[in-house]
Amino acid sequence: MAAFLQKLFKSRKSTTAPDRKAKAKAPAQPVAAPVEDKRADLREEQLQALQAPPTQEVAAGLAIEGLTADIRLRAVNQLEEAELLTRVQKQAKGRDKGVYQVVRQKLQVIRDEQTRQEAVSATIAALIRNAHDQAKSDDTSLYGARLDTLMNQWARVETSATPDQLSEFLQSAHRCRERLADMEAARVEEQRQREQQLQRNETLVLIARTLEDLRHQPAEELASLASLDALQKTQENRWLEATRDTQVEKQQQKTYEASMMVLRNYISAIRQISQAKDSLLSLSATVAQEETSPEDRERAQTLLNEINWPQGFLAPDLLEPARKLAGKPKAPVEANDDSKQKQASADSLKTSLDQLEDALEAKQLKESRQLMKTAQQ
Repeated sequence: MAAFLQKLFKSRKSTTAPDRKAKAKAPAQPVAAPVEDKRADLREEQLQALQAPPTQEVAAGLAIEGLTADIRLRAVNQLEEAELLTRVQKQAKGRDKGVYQVVRQKLQVIRDEQTRQEAVSATIAALIRNAHDQAKSDDTSLYGARLDTLMNQWARVETSATPDQLSEFLQSAHRCRERLADMEAARVEEQRQREQQLQRNETLVLIARTLEDLRHQPAEELASLASLDALQKTQENRWLEATRDTQVEKQQQKTYEASMMVLRNYISAIRQISQAKDSLLSLSATVAQEETSPEDRERAQTLLNEINWPQGFLAPDLLEPARKLAGKPKAPVEANDDSKQKQASADSLKTSLDQLEDALEAKQLKESRQLMKTAQQ
Protein backbone atom coordinates (compact mmCIF):
# COMPACT_ATOMS: atom_id res chain seq x y z
CA MET A 1 0.00 0.00 0.00
CA ALA A 2 2.81 2.38 0.91
CA ALA A 3 4.53 1.67 -2.41
CA PHE A 4 1.26 2.29 -4.22
CA LEU A 5 0.75 5.62 -2.48
CA GLN A 6 4.36 6.60 -3.13
CA LYS A 7 3.95 5.82 -6.80
CA LEU A 8 0.55 7.55 -6.90
CA PHE A 9 1.82 10.72 -5.28
CA LYS A 10 5.08 11.24 -7.23
CA SER A 11 6.25 14.81 -7.08
CA ARG A 12 4.89 17.01 -9.80
CA LYS A 13 8.20 18.98 -9.79
CA SER A 14 10.67 18.60 -12.65
CA THR A 15 14.00 16.81 -12.27
CA THR A 16 16.50 18.74 -10.12
CA ALA A 17 19.64 20.55 -11.43
CA PRO A 18 22.22 18.10 -9.90
CA ASP A 19 20.45 15.26 -11.66
CA ARG A 20 20.76 17.10 -14.94
CA LYS A 21 24.52 17.61 -14.42
CA ALA A 22 24.99 13.95 -13.58
CA LYS A 23 23.15 12.99 -16.72
CA ALA A 24 25.29 15.38 -18.77
CA LYS A 25 28.52 13.68 -17.60
CA ALA A 26 27.18 10.15 -18.00
CA PRO A 27 27.75 8.19 -21.15
CA ALA A 28 25.09 8.41 -23.77
CA GLN A 29 22.14 6.14 -23.05
CA PRO A 30 19.18 5.08 -25.16
CA VAL A 31 16.46 7.72 -25.31
CA ALA A 32 14.04 7.24 -22.29
CA ALA A 33 10.28 7.52 -22.53
CA PRO A 34 9.22 11.16 -22.66
CA VAL A 35 8.34 12.79 -19.32
CA GLU A 36 4.90 13.60 -20.63
CA ASP A 37 4.18 9.92 -21.16
CA LYS A 38 5.05 9.18 -17.53
CA ARG A 39 2.80 11.98 -16.36
CA ALA A 40 0.02 10.64 -18.51
CA ASP A 41 0.44 7.18 -17.00
CA LEU A 42 0.44 8.62 -13.48
CA ARG A 43 -2.62 10.70 -14.28
CA GLU A 44 -4.41 7.61 -15.54
CA GLU A 45 -3.51 5.70 -12.39
CA GLN A 46 -4.81 8.53 -10.21
CA LEU A 47 -8.07 8.68 -12.15
CA GLN A 48 -8.51 4.93 -11.79
CA ALA A 49 -7.88 5.24 -8.05
CA LEU A 50 -10.68 7.81 -7.82
CA GLN A 51 -13.11 5.51 -9.60
CA ALA A 52 -12.55 2.64 -7.14
CA PRO A 53 -13.72 4.62 -4.99
CA PRO A 54 -10.62 5.34 -2.90
CA THR A 55 -10.22 5.21 0.86
CA GLN A 56 -10.46 8.50 2.71
CA GLU A 57 -6.67 8.52 3.16
CA VAL A 58 -6.08 8.07 -0.59
CA ALA A 59 -8.65 10.75 -1.41
CA ALA A 60 -6.95 13.15 1.01
CA GLY A 61 -3.58 12.48 -0.63
CA LEU A 62 -4.95 12.97 -4.14
CA ALA A 63 -6.65 16.20 -3.07
CA ILE A 64 -3.15 17.61 -2.51
CA GLU A 65 -0.88 15.59 -4.82
CA GLY A 66 -3.20 15.01 -7.76
CA LEU A 67 -1.52 15.89 -11.06
CA THR A 68 -4.40 18.01 -12.32
CA ALA A 69 -6.87 20.41 -10.75
CA ASP A 70 -9.68 18.13 -11.92
CA ILE A 71 -8.19 15.15 -10.06
CA ARG A 72 -7.65 17.18 -6.92
CA LEU A 73 -11.23 18.51 -7.00
CA ARG A 74 -12.69 15.08 -7.64
CA ALA A 75 -10.64 13.71 -4.77
CA VAL A 76 -11.64 16.40 -2.31
CA ASN A 77 -15.31 15.96 -3.24
CA GLN A 78 -15.05 12.34 -2.05
CA LEU A 79 -13.71 13.37 1.34
CA GLU A 80 -16.17 13.17 4.26
CA GLU A 81 -14.07 12.89 7.42
CA ALA A 82 -13.67 16.19 9.24
CA GLU A 83 -10.14 15.40 10.45
CA LEU A 84 -8.83 14.70 6.94
CA LEU A 85 -10.68 17.71 5.53
CA THR A 86 -9.00 19.91 8.13
CA ARG A 87 -5.60 18.50 7.20
CA VAL A 88 -6.20 19.04 3.49
CA GLN A 89 -7.42 22.58 4.19
CA LYS A 90 -4.13 23.44 5.91
CA GLN A 91 -2.06 21.96 3.09
CA ALA A 92 -4.12 23.53 0.31
CA LYS A 93 -4.11 27.01 1.80
CA GLY A 94 -2.15 29.30 -0.51
CA ARG A 95 -1.47 26.37 -2.82
CA ASP A 96 -4.77 25.30 -4.39
CA LYS A 97 -7.61 27.81 -4.12
CA GLY A 98 -10.20 25.50 -5.65
CA VAL A 99 -9.51 22.65 -3.23
CA TYR A 100 -9.34 25.09 -0.33
CA GLN A 101 -12.79 26.53 -1.09
CA VAL A 102 -14.39 23.08 -1.47
CA VAL A 103 -12.86 21.91 1.82
CA ARG A 104 -14.02 25.08 3.55
CA GLN A 105 -17.60 24.56 2.35
CA LYS A 106 -17.56 20.89 3.38
CA LEU A 107 -16.30 21.72 6.85
CA GLN A 108 -19.02 24.36 7.20
CA VAL A 109 -21.66 21.79 6.24
CA ILE A 110 -20.24 19.38 8.83
CA ARG A 111 -20.27 22.07 11.51
CA ASP A 112 -23.84 23.02 10.61
CA GLU A 113 -24.89 19.38 10.80
CA GLN A 114 -23.19 18.99 14.17
CA THR A 115 -25.02 22.08 15.43
CA ARG A 116 -28.31 20.69 14.10
CA GLN A 117 -27.73 17.30 15.72
CA GLU A 118 -26.87 18.95 19.02
CA ALA A 119 -30.09 20.97 18.82
CA VAL A 120 -32.08 17.82 18.00
CA SER A 121 -30.48 15.97 20.90
CA ALA A 122 -31.33 18.85 23.23
CA THR A 123 -34.92 18.88 21.90
CA ILE A 124 -35.26 15.12 22.43
CA ALA A 125 -34.01 15.41 26.00
CA ALA A 126 -36.38 18.33 26.69
CA LEU A 127 -39.39 16.49 25.24
CA ILE A 128 -38.64 13.41 27.33
CA ARG A 129 -38.49 15.59 30.45
CA ASN A 130 -41.71 17.39 29.50
CA ALA A 131 -43.56 14.11 28.89
CA HIS A 132 -42.34 12.75 32.22
CA ASP A 133 -43.38 15.94 34.04
CA GLN A 134 -46.82 16.05 32.40
CA ALA A 135 -47.48 12.43 33.33
CA LYS A 136 -47.00 13.37 37.01
CA SER A 137 -48.37 16.93 36.94
CA ASP A 138 -51.47 17.93 38.91
CA ASP A 139 -52.17 20.72 36.42
CA THR A 140 -55.04 19.46 34.27
CA SER A 141 -55.70 22.69 32.38
CA LEU A 142 -55.48 22.16 28.60
CA TYR A 143 -54.07 18.69 29.32
CA GLY A 144 -55.12 17.23 25.98
CA ALA A 145 -53.88 20.22 23.98
CA ARG A 146 -50.52 20.13 25.74
CA LEU A 147 -50.20 16.40 25.05
CA ASP A 148 -51.04 16.92 21.36
CA THR A 149 -48.37 19.62 21.11
CA LEU A 150 -45.86 17.31 22.79
CA MET A 151 -46.65 14.46 20.37
CA ASN A 152 -46.39 16.74 17.32
CA GLN A 153 -43.00 18.02 18.46
CA TRP A 154 -41.80 14.48 19.09
CA ALA A 155 -42.86 13.34 15.61
CA ARG A 156 -40.36 15.81 14.11
CA VAL A 157 -37.38 14.36 16.00
CA GLU A 158 -38.42 10.75 16.59
CA THR A 159 -36.18 9.35 13.84
CA SER A 160 -33.13 10.84 15.59
CA ALA A 161 -33.92 9.30 18.98
CA THR A 162 -32.17 6.23 20.33
CA PRO A 163 -34.22 3.13 21.18
CA ASP A 164 -33.88 3.93 24.89
CA GLN A 165 -35.01 7.53 24.36
CA LEU A 166 -37.95 6.36 22.25
CA SER A 167 -38.99 3.85 24.91
CA GLU A 168 -38.74 6.41 27.72
CA PHE A 169 -40.80 9.00 25.85
CA LEU A 170 -43.49 6.54 24.76
CA GLN A 171 -43.90 5.22 28.31
CA SER A 172 -44.53 8.74 29.62
CA ALA A 173 -46.84 9.51 26.69
CA HIS A 174 -48.80 6.31 27.43
CA ARG A 175 -49.29 7.38 31.05
CA CYS A 176 -50.43 10.80 29.82
CA ARG A 177 -53.00 9.18 27.51
CA GLU A 178 -54.30 6.98 30.32
CA ARG A 179 -54.66 10.01 32.54
CA LEU A 180 -56.35 11.96 29.76
CA ALA A 181 -58.80 9.08 29.27
CA ASP A 182 -59.58 9.11 33.01
CA MET A 183 -60.10 12.88 32.91
CA GLU A 184 -62.41 12.57 29.91
CA ALA A 185 -64.39 9.81 31.61
CA ALA A 186 -64.72 11.97 34.73
CA ARG A 187 -65.81 14.93 32.59
CA VAL A 188 -68.43 12.84 30.81
CA GLU A 189 -69.70 11.46 34.12
CA GLU A 190 -69.87 14.95 35.63
CA GLN A 191 -71.76 16.18 32.58
CA ARG A 192 -74.14 13.23 32.88
CA GLN A 193 -74.75 14.02 36.54
CA ARG A 194 -75.41 17.69 35.73
CA GLU A 195 -77.79 16.75 32.94
CA GLN A 196 -79.65 14.34 35.21
CA GLN A 197 -79.91 17.03 37.89
CA LEU A 198 -81.27 19.41 35.28
CA GLN A 199 -83.83 16.85 34.10
CA ARG A 200 -84.99 16.19 37.68
CA ASN A 201 -85.39 19.89 38.38
CA GLU A 202 -87.31 20.43 35.15
CA THR A 203 -89.55 17.46 35.96
CA LEU A 204 -90.42 18.87 39.37
CA VAL A 205 -91.07 22.31 37.89
CA LEU A 206 -93.36 20.90 35.21
CA ILE A 207 -95.36 18.82 37.70
CA ALA A 208 -95.65 21.74 40.13
CA ARG A 209 -96.81 24.10 37.38
CA THR A 210 -99.29 21.50 36.10
CA LEU A 211 -100.77 21.01 39.56
CA GLU A 212 -101.00 24.76 40.05
CA ASP A 213 -102.87 25.10 36.75
CA LEU A 214 -105.20 22.22 37.69
CA ARG A 215 -106.07 23.92 40.97
CA HIS A 216 -107.49 26.76 38.89
CA GLN A 217 -109.19 24.53 36.32
CA PRO A 218 -112.66 26.00 35.52
CA ALA A 219 -115.43 24.01 37.22
CA GLU A 220 -117.52 23.90 34.08
CA GLU A 221 -115.00 21.82 32.09
CA LEU A 222 -112.87 18.79 32.79
CA ALA A 223 -109.12 18.70 32.17
CA SER A 224 -108.06 16.57 29.19
CA LEU A 225 -107.54 13.00 30.39
CA ALA A 226 -105.42 12.08 27.35
CA SER A 227 -103.09 15.04 27.90
CA LEU A 228 -102.72 14.29 31.61
CA ASP A 229 -102.06 10.59 30.94
CA ALA A 230 -99.35 11.47 28.42
CA LEU A 231 -97.83 13.98 30.83
CA GLN A 232 -97.73 11.47 33.67
CA LYS A 233 -96.06 8.72 31.61
CA THR A 234 -93.55 11.12 30.07
CA GLN A 235 -92.48 12.57 33.41
CA GLU A 236 -92.32 9.16 35.09
CA ASN A 237 -89.95 7.92 32.37
CA ARG A 238 -88.01 11.17 32.52
CA TRP A 239 -87.55 10.85 36.27
CA LEU A 240 -86.53 7.21 35.92
CA GLU A 241 -83.75 8.15 33.49
CA ALA A 242 -82.74 11.17 35.56
CA THR A 243 -82.22 9.04 38.68
CA ARG A 244 -80.45 6.09 37.04
CA ASP A 245 -76.98 5.33 38.49
CA THR A 246 -76.81 8.56 40.46
CA GLN A 247 -77.32 9.95 43.95
CA VAL A 248 -80.62 11.80 44.47
CA GLU A 249 -81.25 14.13 47.39
CA LYS A 250 -83.84 12.66 49.76
CA GLN A 251 -85.86 15.87 49.81
CA GLN A 252 -85.93 15.99 46.02
CA GLN A 253 -87.11 12.37 45.83
CA LYS A 254 -89.80 13.03 48.44
CA THR A 255 -90.98 16.11 46.55
CA TYR A 256 -91.27 14.10 43.33
CA GLU A 257 -93.16 11.25 44.97
CA ALA A 258 -95.57 13.60 46.74
CA SER A 259 -96.21 15.71 43.63
CA MET A 260 -96.62 12.69 41.39
CA MET A 261 -99.01 11.09 43.88
CA VAL A 262 -101.23 14.19 43.81
CA LEU A 263 -101.13 14.20 40.01
CA ARG A 264 -102.00 10.50 39.84
CA ASN A 265 -104.93 11.01 42.21
CA TYR A 266 -106.22 13.89 40.12
CA ILE A 267 -105.90 11.87 36.90
CA SER A 268 -107.63 8.92 38.55
CA ALA A 269 -110.52 11.17 39.61
CA ILE A 270 -110.86 12.59 36.09
CA ARG A 271 -110.86 9.06 34.67
CA GLN A 272 -113.58 7.96 37.11
CA ILE A 273 -115.69 11.01 36.24
CA SER A 274 -115.32 10.27 32.51
CA GLN A 275 -116.38 6.67 33.02
CA ALA A 276 -119.31 7.61 35.29
CA LYS A 277 -120.44 10.60 33.26
CA ASP A 278 -123.80 9.07 32.33
CA SER A 279 -124.49 8.12 35.94
CA LEU A 280 -123.60 11.61 37.11
CA LEU A 281 -125.91 13.16 34.53
CA SER A 282 -128.75 10.89 35.64
CA LEU A 283 -128.17 12.03 39.22
CA SER A 284 -128.53 15.58 38.00
CA ALA A 285 -132.02 14.74 36.75
CA THR A 286 -132.82 13.08 40.07
CA VAL A 287 -131.82 16.19 42.00
CA ALA A 288 -134.27 18.20 39.95
CA GLN A 289 -137.09 16.10 41.40
CA GLU A 290 -138.55 17.16 44.69
CA GLU A 291 -138.23 13.74 46.30
CA THR A 292 -135.15 11.49 46.29
CA SER A 293 -134.88 7.91 47.49
CA PRO A 294 -132.27 6.43 49.84
CA GLU A 295 -131.05 4.40 46.89
CA ASP A 296 -130.30 7.60 44.97
CA ARG A 297 -128.38 9.02 47.90
CA GLU A 298 -126.44 5.76 48.32
CA ARG A 299 -125.66 5.67 44.62
CA ALA A 300 -124.40 9.25 44.78
CA GLN A 301 -122.17 8.46 47.77
CA THR A 302 -120.78 5.39 46.03
CA LEU A 303 -119.89 7.46 42.97
CA LEU A 304 -118.20 10.11 45.10
CA ASN A 305 -116.18 7.44 46.88
CA GLU A 306 -115.09 5.88 43.60
CA ILE A 307 -114.16 9.25 42.12
CA ASN A 308 -112.38 10.36 45.31
CA TRP A 309 -111.87 13.94 44.18
CA PRO A 310 -108.57 15.26 45.65
CA GLN A 311 -108.62 18.06 48.17
CA GLY A 312 -107.30 21.45 47.20
CA PHE A 313 -108.68 21.30 43.65
CA LEU A 314 -111.85 23.01 42.47
CA ALA A 315 -114.48 20.28 41.97
CA PRO A 316 -116.10 20.17 38.52
CA ASP A 317 -119.78 21.01 38.14
CA LEU A 318 -120.54 17.39 37.20
CA LEU A 319 -119.99 16.40 40.84
CA GLU A 320 -122.43 18.90 42.36
CA PRO A 321 -125.61 16.77 41.93
CA ALA A 322 -123.90 13.80 43.55
CA ARG A 323 -122.69 16.01 46.39
CA LYS A 324 -126.21 17.30 47.00
CA LEU A 325 -127.74 13.84 47.03
CA ALA A 326 -125.02 12.55 49.37
CA GLY A 327 -125.57 15.49 51.66
CA LYS A 328 -122.13 16.92 51.01
CA PRO A 329 -122.04 20.66 51.54
CA LYS A 330 -120.90 22.80 48.67
CA ALA A 331 -117.37 23.99 49.00
CA PRO A 332 -117.52 27.03 51.26
CA VAL A 333 -116.73 30.42 49.88
CA GLU A 334 -113.39 31.48 51.26
CA ALA A 335 -113.16 34.48 53.50
CA ASN A 336 -111.65 37.52 51.92
CA ASP A 337 -108.48 37.35 54.04
CA ASP A 338 -108.00 33.64 53.33
CA SER A 339 -108.57 34.23 49.65
CA LYS A 340 -105.99 37.00 49.58
CA GLN A 341 -103.49 34.86 51.46
CA LYS A 342 -103.95 31.93 49.09
CA GLN A 343 -103.66 34.23 46.10
CA ALA A 344 -100.46 35.69 47.51
CA SER A 345 -99.08 32.18 48.02
CA ALA A 346 -100.07 31.23 44.48
CA ASP A 347 -98.45 34.36 43.08
CA SER A 348 -95.30 33.68 45.08
CA LEU A 349 -95.20 30.10 43.82
CA LYS A 350 -95.71 31.25 40.24
CA THR A 351 -92.85 33.74 40.60
CA SER A 352 -90.58 31.05 42.06
CA LEU A 353 -91.47 28.64 39.26
CA ASP A 354 -90.85 31.29 36.61
CA GLN A 355 -87.45 32.09 38.10
CA LEU A 356 -86.68 28.38 38.37
CA GLU A 357 -87.55 27.82 34.73
CA ASP A 358 -85.27 30.68 33.70
CA ALA A 359 -82.43 29.25 35.79
CA LEU A 360 -82.93 25.79 34.29
CA GLU A 361 -82.94 27.14 30.75
CA ALA A 362 -79.66 28.93 31.51
CA LYS A 363 -78.37 25.69 33.13
CA GLN A 364 -77.59 27.56 36.34
CA LEU A 365 -77.72 24.50 38.57
CA LYS A 366 -76.65 26.22 41.78
CA GLU A 367 -79.35 28.88 41.46
CA SER A 368 -81.94 26.33 40.38
CA ARG A 369 -81.35 24.22 43.50
CA GLN A 370 -82.01 27.20 45.74
CA LEU A 371 -85.10 28.21 43.79
CA MET A 372 -86.35 24.62 43.93
CA LYS A 373 -86.10 24.67 47.73
CA THR A 374 -87.99 27.96 47.79
CA ALA A 375 -90.76 26.55 45.59
CA GLN A 376 -91.07 23.47 47.80
CA GLN A 377 -91.63 25.51 50.98
